[in-house]
Amino acid sequence: MMELPSPTRNSVPVWTLCFHHWMAIVLSVSFLFGWYFGVVRGINLAVALFFLILCCSCYLGGALVLRAVPLSCFPSTNYPLAFLLGFLLLSFTLFLVALVSPLGIKFNFTVAVIGIAAWAIAAKVPRTDARTEVAFPSEYLVVLISLAAATLWAQDSIQPSTLMGPQPRLVHWPDSFYHARLISVFASQAPGAPIQSMYAAGEPARLYHYASYMLPAALSAFTRTPAYTTFSSFMLPMGIFLTGLAAYGIGTSFWGRAGGGAAAVALLLLPDAAQQGISNYWYSYHFLQHVNPGQLFGVATMAAAWIYMFDACKTDRPVSLGASYALAAVCITYKAQFFIANAFLLWVFPALFFGALSRKKRIAWVALATLSYWLALKLAEGIPAMPTIRTDVRSLLGTGEWIARNFDSEAIRAFLLQFVPIATDSRFHSVAWILGMAVIIFVITFGAFGPLYFVLAWRLRRVASRMVLLFPLFVMIVYMFMSTSLAPNANGNTDELTHRPFAWAYFVVCTWVGGATWRIVSRSLPQRNWQWAIPAVAFFLLLVPWTFGKGIEVGPTRLWTNYHVWWLVPPGLVRAAYYIREHSQPTDIVQDSEGDSRLILTGLSERQPYAVWDPANLSWIPERAVEIAKFEKLTRHEEIIDMARRFRIRWFVVHPEDELAWPQAVVDGAVFQSDGYRVYAFGI
Repeated sequence: MMELPSPTRNSVPVWTLCFHHWMAIVLSVSFLFGWYFGVVRGINLAVALFFLILCCSCYLGGALVLRAVPLSCFPSTNYPLAFLLGFLLLSFTLFLVALVSPLGIKFNFTVAVIGIAAWAIAAKVPRTDARTEVAFPSEYLVVLISLAAATLWAQDSIQPSTLMGPQPRLVHWPDSFYHARLISVFASQAPGAPIQSMYAAGEPARLYHYASYMLPAALSAFTRTPAYTTFSSFMLPMGIFLTGLAAYGIGTSFWGRAGGGAAAVALLLLPDAAQQGISNYWYSYHFLQHVNPGQLFGVATMAAAWIYMFDACKTDRPVSLGASYALAAVCITYKAQFFIANAFLLWVFPALFFGALSRKKRIAWVALATLSYWLALKLAEGIPAMPTIRTDVRSLLGTGEWIARNFDSEAIRAFLLQFVPIATDSRFHSVAWILGMAVIIFVITFGAFGPLYFVLAWRLRRVASRMVLLFPLFVMIVYMFMSTSLAPNANGNTDELTHRPFAWAYFVVCTWVGGATWRIVSRSLPQRNWQWAIPAVAFFLLLVPWTFGKGIEVGPTRLWTNYHVWWLVPPGLVRAAYYIREHSQPTDIVQDSEGDSRLILTGLSERQPYAVWDPANLSWIPERAVEIAKFEKLTRHEEIIDMARRFRIRWFVVHPEDELAWPQAVVDGAVFQSDGYRVYAFGI
């Protein structure tokens, strides 16, 4: 086992960093503030200070983690990996504390930062770690590439908001209001109050992966930045940045630090399968990560878990194995689907590659892992929000039609759809359809990276270890099994486990191919030239996110133009939401006469609703909807005031098409009106 050096005269405080590390922090802060400035077009010193504290805390916290649980191929001061681990673990810690702390996000964040600072002052690292200068391309360059790529992929997001224009139109997928609402839930959590449901005031929050919203919530709470602005200018580009760092980390574990840089370039600067000409954007990595940014943080967390797993198998260090499983558990709070997609493979992986175990021990490990995994699935069936995990190959008959309809090419779409009516005519037709769709899923998920993996693995079979060669294959097998064999989910979106994990599978194969390609190419280049190759190629490839990042969230395929109404936001409703935000208290309760099913009112006003007409059909929503219908039909002023007081509704927003039975004096008493939308205020 690797021994940790004791704090002697050959050690220095962990915060005593070399010039490159401080430059990386300054670079990170500059880009973060640039994203913010791009949206608000203004300078806020509080925001700049928050970003500085955040970047220092994430880096120092991650360096301390690397110091406590070191990795053989990374010094403890490696900026990309330290920042990645620090950010993920800080956000996870804030989430855990939020579940039990009565003091709110601002207090919790402050205590966490002070704790990291105190630990950093007391801790020591080897002088060689603190002073290591990294050969070009350095960690500094990897950070620069990742930040630049994040900026270009999120170029629509970090422009001035169009929501306050004469005809507001989204540049984000409509779920952006959902993410803004979750940010505000934690940002405005009152001291001493439990985490409330975003759909109804006073109800507990349901089980969900909330960890990715914690640091955006801290930014919003400390700087009074609107939650929607925080989502646009911070959460989305930061998630992309973290995946670049994760790609560097996992690529370095396989191919060394230059290979890690190539892995980050492949992930962030190459088009995904849909953008390579296949044009099925429902399986576009870059599109899905934008519209579902929690997946960005989930991918980064799971990559960190595997980095420790590879280190454990290389060095036979149980502490790295424990760290891998701990980070995998952390991933549940970021994206539970990725944990499910990796749990079994993580559990059996040491049986194949850890230590000099005998054949009997390896077999016993696999048997025990399989049994415990099966028992865990059985126990999880009792959890209400747990996705459905059972096999049903026939589900691909219906899923295949959905996949076929999402091809841009009319010829491909028509060709595939002609087989849908006959797919169930006979067993032969069903099997042929299922096998054909399995091939199609592989192609639309991995694009050129899928075949390239097999070619490169064959080329490197005498150079790379079995673990390095087989890991992407294992991931592909697990993913293909899930996408073709699992039954539709009955507790939410039907494709939670058959579709979402494709982002993780693509991440692994893409980064592996990028690093492996570099391994082969670099062997044919003179030593004095190869160190310049990655920067030169990366600079040229920035054209990819600059091109494909434009309009990526508003339907990159023409098939979705029929849903243009999703991106149209009533200007009167937007102005009403901002009026309430500016004239209310964080604890005020609002209500939309139409139920605010798109979360526009609550997402922009950042206030708890009495009830949102939730598509998840939460048990208490219908009862509250009936009460609101009664509220609108009241005819006496005293009854209206009394009912508003009983339900603690401080603000009531009425749509133009809604008619109220209230007395005319009350109807005319709106405190704000815009384009037919009326805002009523009730004293409670």
